[in-house]
Amino acid sequence: MQTEAEIESFLRDAHWGGVPREPLASGYSSRLFYRLHRTEGNPRTAILMRANPDQKTEAFVNLAALLRRIDLPAPTIYASDLVRDLVLMEDFGDNPVGQLLDQGRDPAPFDEDAAAFLATLHKRFQQSMLGGAYKTPLYNAALLTDQTTLFLDHYYPRLFRRAATARERGGFVQAWQSVLSPLDTLPRSLLLRDFMPDNMMALSAPVLGHPMGVIDFQDAGIGCVAYDIASWCEEVRRDGGLARLPQFVATYNAQNPAIDEKVLLNATRVYAAQRHTRILGLLVKLDRTEHLPRVWRTVQALLREEALAPVRRWFTSCPPPSL
Repeated sequence: MQTEAEIESFLRDAHWGGVPREPLASGYSSRLFYRLHRTEGNPRTAILMRANPDQKTEAFVNLAALLRRIDLPAPTIYASDLVRDLVLMEDFGDNPVGQLLDQGRDPAPFDEDAAAFLATLHKRFQQSMLGGAYKTPLYNAALLTDQTTLFLDHYYPRLFRRAATARERGGFVQAWQSVLSPLDTLPRSLLLRDFMPDNMMALSAPVLGHPMGVIDFQDAGIGCVAYDIASWCEEVRRDGGLARLPQFVATYNAQNPAIDEKVLLNATRVYAAQRHTRILGLLVKLDRTEHLPRVWRTVQALLREEALAPVRRWFTSCPPPSL
């Protein structure tokens, strides 16, 4: 991590030296965030992000600029030091959509705004916009299957008090490849990966015509347009996402009818199952087990889909979690 002297030097060069810093909650992220309050002259705030070298600071900075170029609200980057992994950026406020949902707000308007955001992204993004400065991952069946093995590495041993056998692991991988591979033929775009209510801010005033701004996108890559829809409707922190999925797909498809609506809905459910299965392993790895029962119930509900029959057959022997 950066030293205090390095941080202050960075802020001084950005004309924010000596400004009071307020630590902010960072959720599941190991990055550190601070709100800076400038009181002299024109009062304003900014956000300081401190990251580790493996946390894709360069990707964050470049992707923020890309999203702004296509008129989507990511924070404006005021200054960055890619060697020391420091970023000073626009302050989008204190209203993460996930927090508002937990307070009882109606999810429908947020779903409509999120669908419009994704439809705009998928219509305007061109892969040539990425340039050659950094490499973005291709979220195809091979990569997503590999990421799903987090379940085997962490959740499975906790359930059964033993590691998965080679045969069990092979069957798991084969099942996921068989359900994910057909989706590789569907239209692709920029995939933000963690496009969820907790990573979107409800803005005090519209930015670039949008009422919400995205704050987490450094893991973005190229992938099926259905993935981020599944991500938005996930049920890790709260219930209700799967029930809203058909309406979200219909709202999105009305603005970007690039895929037959039934095909798109089917794809989102497959990606939702993949995502929640991976997250089961991730939560155990991070020792954040409070959401495990909900996530497991979500996986079980999704596995009723016919498209997921190969994975359902593999899961037949898995008992309910006893964590």
